[in-house]
Amino acid sequence: SGDNISTQLLGNFQSLLPDVELFRLPGAFPTFSNDGSKLAFVDNELKTLWLADGKELRIVYKAKSGDKIFSPVWNQDPNKDTLYVCKGPSFSSRESVNICAIPKVSRSRAPQQCEFIQLTEGFFNNSFPSTNPD
Repeated sequence: SGDNISTQLLGNFQSLLPDVELFRLPGAFPTFSNDGSKLAFVDNELKTLWLADGKELRIVYKAKSGDKIFSPVWNQDPNKDTLYVCKGPSFSSRESVNICAIPKVSRSRAPQQCEFIQLTEGFFNNSFPSTNPD
């Protein structure tokens, strides 16, 4: 379960290439902030959003029953500290999937206490957001 993730699971591995660093994380859809100081990912059950910032690894959001979260992506402006995620019941093209924003995600200290803003609506599959550096 996502609640059992500990910092030991973010392990480094020796690469065969001297200029390449490898590490393992216990989840899917990893995304680094534009400045490289933060890493966000979802657990393998697509229910929990995790944030690692060099000091700690913590849960910033847990999906409600029936929903899944996936494909997090950072706003490319590090001053905005916003993470975008997809939220919906599945990857199916027959289901509604929406893009949501979590502003000030690094300041969130407890799951479900962060602001979670739905940006899209309707019966569409709005999967896999992308941000623009402008």
